Amino acid sequence: METKLSAAIKVLREELQKDEGYYNSWKANIAMAFVDEINSAPDVFKNDLHNNANNAADRFLQNLIG
Repeated sequence: METKLSAAIKVLREELQKDEGYYNSWKANIAMAFVDEINSAPDVFKNDLHNNANNAADRFLQNLIG
């Protein structure tokens, strides 16, 4: 049985797969949340921060949309 939540996630996954701009807006928001968080971390974590954040956001979204 499909719940409201599973139906909403299905729509979200479909939209992320077909709309590159929508995908990139999620990616940017996830990446910036990571950047904001890591900026309070020691300097050792700040090398190539934006690239790492975008890679992490891509990994998250690819796992979401399967």
